[in-house]
Amino acid sequence: MTTLEKRTRPYWTQILHNQDGTIGAQHQTITEILDGGGVMPGASISDPLPISGHALEEVLGVVTVSALAQVEVMRASLADLQAQLGQASAALAESVGAAEDRSAKLEIARQEIASRDEQLLAAQQEVARLQAELDVATQMLASAVAGQGAA
Repeated sequence: MTTLEKRTRPYWTQILHNQDGTIGAQHQTITEILDGGGVMPGASISDPLPISGHALEEVLGVVTVSALAQVEVMRASLADLQAQLGQASAALAESVGAAEDRSAKLEIARQEIASRDEQLLAAQQEVARLQAELDVATQMLASAVAGQGAA
């Protein structure tokens, strides 16, 4: 069987700065019904109530403590995020370095290919020149053999 529990807690606090320089405040509470597994729908919120004197000091103390606790949580979160950013920056720098190294190696390979292309073209031209000389020599030999056969 579920046990119902009524809970009233601070809900909203507003600090007011009056024209005369004094500070005032008001707050609201929220009343909720808890069913053991969570908050049931239908919570009621009080009308704003003024806070002054000792009660204001208490509320400001609670608000300050709460704000300081949130600041500490955020500082820890910021430190974690800064550490993650540092790690990501280091990994990025390493990746950029590796990419630059690969780019340099690729440029060397391109230059090597261009040099080999030039060597291949020169070799093809030399083969063509030698083939032309061979053709001339073959024709001269054929003419010489044909001239001896006729004589």
